[in-house]
Amino acid sequence: MKIYSKILVMMALAFSFAACEKNEVLPDYQVAGTSTATIAQISVSNDEPLSGEEITVTLYYVNLEEDPATGIELLEQVGGSDFTTVTTLDESSASLDAEITRTYTYTVPDVEVGTAIRLDMVLSSQNKEFPQREKVDLEVSEEEETEE
Repeated sequence: MKIYSKILVMMALAFSFAACEKNEVLPDYQVAGTSTATIAQISVSNDEPLSGEEITVTLYYVNLEEDPATGIELLEQVGGSDFTTVTTLDESSASLDAEITRTYTYTVPDVEVGTAIRLDMVLSSQNKEFPQREKVDLEVSEEEETEE
């Protein structure tokens, strides 16, 4: 029984040491770089606005020194249409290692009740090939009738 215990312990140690060995990069694999996730959020003051109503869109991100922001693009998609640019903000001079908040007054298009609107915040940065994209959904509501 002692011999089995010794063999078992030796096998466990051998597997432990083998597991700690760093694997080599495969020949057909190329390391493209490292990635850091920038915290970014988009929110609205009212996600069930009336047609033609003005709402506040808040764009928030943390501007990391390792990957500074260069710009924000606010896009809208009304119903099933294509995305269109609402506004573009130059963020190249924003403070580094800081929380940045931008607000934009958005006028809801004159569309039918129940129309879905999607707003996307596209945050571009200096060191990333692909921008970060966050979204918020709205649905146009009807005006509540007041009793007189």
